[in-house]
This record gives sequence, structure tokens and C-alpha cells, in this order.
Amino acid sequence: MPGLSLSKKRTSTDLVVIISILLIIYISLRVFHISNYIYSLYGNYEYKLIELLIIFFVTTIGLIIFTNRRFNENKKDLYEWVNLNNKLNQHENKFENIVYNVPGIAIYSIGKDHRVTYWNRACEEMFGFESSKAVGKKIEDLIIPNSILEKFKKDIDKYYESNIEIRHGEIEYLHENRTVLNVLTSFHKQENIFGIHELYNLSVNMTELK
Repeated sequence: MPGLSLSKKRTSTDLVVIISILLIIYISLRVFHISNYIYSLYGNYEYKLIELLIIFFVTTIGLIIFTNRRFNENKKDLYEWVNLNNKLNQHENKFENIVYNVPGIAIYSIGKDHRVTYWNRACEEMFGFESSKAVGKKIEDLIIPNSILEKFKKDIDKYYESNIEIRHGEIEYLHENRTVLNVLTSFHKQENIFGIHELYNLSVNMTELK
């Protein structure tokens, strides 16, 4: 990602700056004979100690500056991610609301085991089953009549296993009260956020038109 790459470049640049400062200090001590002057005043032990203190001081200041910059950049990145996530959630909720409340088009989804994973409001109105009662149940136990039960199950399995699409067209479904509904239907396979395929069905009730 661009933001991540930029952060890595900045991190490398800061480390180079810190190392460069340490090298400049070390070279300055040698070129201007400062180290010899300190050595002549305090002796070898004190000279080593002072040299270490100088390096420690400079390194500490550099790390403080480096850490502060990284903290501010990460905080900014975090705010951007939170803001982006909130926007995505808003769009997702808006889309979910549209799909759930779309009038006249029943939309349900089933997993590989034929169990219902989604059931919108139009499904409740068309088939009579509330979402809480439909989700988790096998679709054939809800709305599939015995006359097409075996063919329907085989078609679902074929679609999952070998991508042989179910032809869209008219089909007979059952209402909760067991009356027959003439429905124009279409199946579509989609992958969810967990990488699992689900089969979506879109249906329009043609009974009254018939």
C-alpha cells in the first residue's frame, strides 16, 4: 500500500539521519582532537565515560524525535483507517438496507449444505416465513415442492461443485400455508467476505399475473 511504503521510506531516512549525526560527532572528536583534550584532562576512564555519555545523549535525542514522528504518523494513519472503515460500513449498511427492503423481489441465499443464510423482507412477504424462522433451515424444507425436490437439490449441488449454472426461468415454490406460487427465478453464486461461496436466488411472484 502507498501509505505503508511511504512510512517505511521515512523510517529508513530517519535511521540514516541518526547514524549520520553519530558519525559526524565521532569524526569531529577525532579531527579537532577534542578526544585528546578530554583524555589529557580526565584520563582514559573518564574520557571513555564522557564519550559514551555524548553518544548516549545524541542517540536518545534522535530516538525521541524518531519515536515522536512515528507516533504522529501512525496516529494520522489510524484516523484515516478508522474514517475509511466508517465510510465502508455506512455504504455496506446502506446497501444491506436497500437489498433487505427492496419491494417485490425476494432475495435469499443458501450455503453448500442448502441451509438459508439470508432472507430479505420480500421473502417474508412472498413465502410467509419470517427471517428468524427461515435462516438456518434447509431451503427444501421451506419452499420446495416434492414434485421438483430431487431435481432442485441436484441442480444446487452441480452449481456448487462444477459451476453448471441453474437456468433462470419459471419455477413453482410453496408458501408457508403450502399453496403453490408461480415464480420467475434466477440463481447467482457469489463469494462472501470469508471466501465461502453462497448461492443467491432472486425471485418475482408471477402467480397473480398467471
